[in-house]
Amino acid sequence: MNISKQLLKSLNLSPDQLAVYMAALELGQANIQEIARKSQVKRTTIYRFIDDLLERGLMQQTKKKKRHVYSAIHPKQLVVLEQSRLKELEQSIPELEAIYNRSQDKPRVTFYDGVEGIKEAVTHFIRVGKPMIGWADFSFRQSILKDFFASFAATRAQRNISYQAITRDTPEAREWAKKNIVQLRDMKYIQSEPFNTETLVYGDNVMFLSYQKKAFAVVIEDVNIAATLRIAWQELWNRLPEIR
Repeated sequence: MNISKQLLKSLNLSPDQLAVYMAALELGQANIQEIARKSQVKRTTIYRFIDDLLERGLMQQTKKKKRHVYSAIHPKQLVVLEQSRLKELEQSIPELEAIYNRSQDKPRVTFYDGVEGIKEAVTHFIRVGKPMIGWADFSFRQSILKDFFASFAATRAQRNISYQAITRDTPEAREWAKKNIVQLRDMKYIQSEPFNTETLVYGDNVMFLSYQKKAFAVVIEDVNIAATLRIAWQELWNRLPEIR
């Protein structure tokens, strides 16, 4: 049975669960043995999750000649179920927001693991949409995520989000500087050892990026931490010469 990945995602089902639902949909009413044969999912496996499908309303159970038989709900009912869940979620928003607001005086820390995690973290800039400042080492970006950061810089510029970077004076940094104007970026150079961690400040957020053997990103959302780092960055920025 050819199962669409998009359908799996939409219904939040495992491949076996979706195979059982689709088999029951085709059979009409059937017992577990018939569904197992049609779906090619073992009966013992079906028994492990059939109660979950019943509880979620995707399947129905009735008795026929003292045996349990199962049927899948009509596909249109799937939309009705999702609309009902969405309505319940909307009704819960005030309560959830109250909990969220109570946590606002605490820093919110999010960890992103690996290269793919860094990509996910960096897109947070776009969602926040605030000007960025930071300490960046473009030599690391050149070697590990050059294409990704080039694409991100173009997207950032399209969204009119500026970026000011204090960076090491390296050939890679000078190469990036050639596109400073079109990518809404301003840079100033310092002479230093390689940065082991990049630090970026945007809005009330601070992001630390590491490109070492274990790549990762950490985002801290806290107005005071962001303000302190912004002051330290501004003091150094003001003392550095403009790039000629």
